[in-house]
Amino acid sequence: MAPAPSGNDDYATIRAAYDAAPNGGTLVFRPGTYRLSRTLDLDRNVHLQGSWSRDKDANAKYGTVIRPTTSTTQESLIALIKVSASYVGVRGLALYGHSTASGVGVLFGAAPGASRGPNTHQSFAEDLYAEGFASGSCFGVDADHVSFTRCTFSGNYDGLVIARGNKNDLSLLDCALDGNARSSVFLEADGGTTNCSLIRTHLGFSRYGILQDPATTLNVGFNQLTMIASPIEYVTEQMLALKSCGGIRILGGYWAWATWAQGPDLGPVAALPAATIGPVTLGPVEISSEFVAVAPNPNSPALVQVTGFTNHPIKVTQPLNGFCQTCFSGNWVQDIPAPAVPASATALTNSFSSPVQVFVNGGIVSAVHLNGIATGVTGGTFRVPPGGTISITYTEAPSWVWVADVS
Repeated sequence: MAPAPSGNDDYATIRAAYDAAPNGGTLVFRPGTYRLSRTLDLDRNVHLQGSWSRDKDANAKYGTVIRPTTSTTQESLIALIKVSASYVGVRGLALYGHSTASGVGVLFGAAPGASRGPNTHQSFAEDLYAEGFASGSCFGVDADHVSFTRCTFSGNYDGLVIARGNKNDLSLLDCALDGNARSSVFLEADGGTTNCSLIRTHLGFSRYGILQDPATTLNVGFNQLTMIASPIEYVTEQMLALKSCGGIRILGGYWAWATWAQGPDLGPVAALPAATIGPVTLGPVEISSEFVAVAPNPNSPALVQVTGFTNHPIKVTQPLNGFCQTCFSGNWVQDIPAPAVPASATALTNSFSSPVQVFVNGGIVSAVHLNGIATGVTGGTFRVPPGGTISITYTEAPSWVWVADVS
């Protein structure tokens, strides 16, 4: 058991209690506010356990709170808590900083910029809250197989930072990374990560959902990024702003601009694509989120802007719903000239030598047929083989985009 909070600097007593705990044990914190003047480095196989909870309606927090002694202290710390050992968990703590200009709530591995760090393997955070830091948490140098479950990183500059030099395999389940100033997830310049999954994790209420540092010059980025039932809403800049990437699958969830009348007032929304991706060099990209019709951005030129590709298809499988002006822009997987939309119910043949992806959007459409067979949907992306046909039955003509499918 950790000592009770003193009201002053608790670092020495907590450090002593941690060092005295047996390997494989848990240091349990009482309710109350603890203050640290130094980084608490979890360098042994000893877990931390608190009792943090909250009342959402009253916006009240209860239980175990840990914070830097002062804002000046926070500026001098690598992180409030650093996880250096493997198989170590941090549970039930609320970490409160003093300023979004500095510091990390909880750091796994070494800090960004370090050449090497401890190989922090299969460590985790559960029921953790972090607010008032430059980043709520950091997937640091030489960290791998780190998981976050039911964590909330809100009120920081970035919710979660992924450092250059991480060792891949990051997962988030049932987390909330919203309400941060810049982004929910930030990938450091010239950094990459492989096998990153976000499941039922909420992003947004920020400028960006997922942002890769635009200063990136190397051919690295997200490789195998999977988002399942993870919405991105109320952003003022972009849902995704990625450089080199691939193997991206966004399934379920929804996207919403910060233009919904019932949403928070987050300021003006930029005239940017919802997602900027490229070059796509590491595998296909599939986006199957719902685009919320009551939260469009009429100034957004396109849903997806691709700056380059290497023979990997990009597929959007949901109707655009007026979410942006068009679906695609930029160098998108072998742009080809689209024929004019034919008269209603008139079949048009794909005369190209490769399959094409046809994205149908807008208009008043009652049916889409491929090779004479009803698809059962009235918009989205349809794959037409060479010599195959597509027909659209409508009372008001939709628009469409044709691109070569090189999958």
